[in-house]
Amino acid sequence: MAGDSESRVRELLGEPLHEHKKDSAPANYYISGYGRKERPITGKALIYLDVDLILYVYLDSHGRVEETVIARS
Repeated sequence: MAGDSESRVRELLGEPLHEHKKDSAPANYYISGYGRKERPITGKALIYLDVDLILYVYLDSHGRVEETVIARS
């Protein structure tokens, strides 16, 4: 998934539960009750939620995946 475009991520995973752009994201954009890796948003963060997993997809300023973080509740 690293290097994939935002459109490819959406094609594979659908619409995220939440998405935050660097300039408008709240200071604490993480979903409560789930693990996380605290890090700044470079371009955008897409957040996907399943029953007991959460997936943060971090996009760079060019809309490419730079990191994914999977955490459990």
